[in-house]
Amino acid sequence: MEIRGPFVKPVDQRHPLSSSASAIVWLALCVAAVAGAVWTFVVGVPDQMAEERAFRSAAVCAEPPAEARTDCRWDRDFVISGIRTGSKRNEAVLTDAVTGARHTRVFHADGPLLGKLRDGESVTGTVWGGAVVEIAARGATQATVMKPTEGSTSSTLLGGGIGLGAGGLLAGSVLVRRLRQGADKREPTKPMSYVLRLAVGLGLSGVVASLAADALHAGLWPVPVIWAALATVLTALTVWAVRRHAARTAPVARTGTYRMTTGHAHASSTASSSR
Repeated sequence: MEIRGPFVKPVDQRHPLSSSASAIVWLALCVAAVAGAVWTFVVGVPDQMAEERAFRSAAVCAEPPAEARTDCRWDRDFVISGIRTGSKRNEAVLTDAVTGARHTRVFHADGPLLGKLRDGESVTGTVWGGAVVEIAARGATQATVMKPTEGSTSSTLLGGGIGLGAGGLLAGSVLVRRLRQGADKREPTKPMSYVLRLAVGLGLSGVVASLAADALHAGLWPVPVIWAALATVLTALTVWAVRRHAARTAPVARTGTYRMTTGHAHASSTASSSR
């Protein structure tokens, strides 16, 4: 019969710490997350930054070029049709008013313009590198997913990479410790669960930091600063939780020692009195 401690709680079988098999699967995911973070730092962020710089520095073409170019951008008239809006996908078909060429373009959301348009309306599309990166009509503009400075920007990638790397490393260390502990024979300790939650929090903090940096439009520097601030708060809370757990379990041992000492002192005083 297995005896559990007073603060040990059975773990769901799908939990990363529930068994050796589960821990190994999640450990593999942590390794993949760290590898993805390395790729982000080495390849993803530099490439995205170069594309953003090229887009921002691109001048307006004197006339529409005959081939796709990234050193300048130009406007063309399109007729929009096949508009689809919703939580899963926002897209429309843009038909070139001159050549008749059709382009399906995806948008990040239905606003501020796409949801107001109707099939058959004329829009002005900004073309860069052969792709329509923005549309304009009714005095408003909206970027497509092809615009380098919208959506998946360098700051978004940086925040995601920091979150994946930090969270993956910390979670992986917890899972390795769990395997060494004997995941199929012993229940995970509370501190393990707390640290695993911290790893998840560090990963989500990277997402929050990237969103905040995108909102500030201040470049990459706010991402590590915001992430570090959030990570400090989460780490402090985790340390507090671990210490609180230790304080709740420690009195059991201290009480036993006190009683034994008291009993020993009582016996000693009785013996002295009898003398």
